[in-house]
Amino acid sequence: AARDLGSPDAKAEQYLPSSAVGMEKEDFVLGHLTVVRAPSRESAAAGASGDPVQAAGGYSAVEMHEWARSTDEALTIQSTSEDQQPYCVHCIDRPDAGDLRSRTRDAHLEWLRDSARVNMAGPLLASNDGAADAPRVGTLLMVNGDDLDEVRDWAKNDPYNTAGLFDSVTVQPIVTYALDEAEDD
Repeated sequence: AARDLGSPDAKAEQYLPSSAVGMEKEDFVLGHLTVVRAPSRESAAAGASGDPVQAAGGYSAVEMHEWARSTDEALTIQSTSEDQQPYCVHCIDRPDAGDLRSRTRDAHLEWLRDSARVNMAGPLLASNDGAADAPRVGTLLMVNGDDLDEVRDWAKNDPYNTAGLFDSVTVQPIVTYALDEAEDD
């Protein structure tokens, strides 16, 4: 069955602090996704081990996947508006999906290209340090959208989702930051 993307995880409700009364459920941080460029999985894992939230045991689970970012020009559309919010669509495949991904891949790619909203896209890979034949375990998309509900509605129509490939789907706005390197004076 297709994954319902319209409502937040029911388990999150029990973790909402009392100060969150009146807040939208999406305003509460349930975790985060960090995308880094690293020469190897070991290097990325070493960098992640320095995360103070992880070191303090602040995550119930930590997963690391290699992202095989697509070089397809149709999947690297930049926002046409400075006001448009970018969103992350993070999908993990069902472990029992078998060859469902390969059977629906062409329809999925055509749907992504036709949407003309994808900034970056690609499959998430099981640990295999860049091997071309690494098993696919999910999908990561960075897309343009009008609002969270509109992007969730769009993601519901992904052929991978309608075929029942995904075990979990998270759609959230992207918040980015960068630290400037200190300049020599």
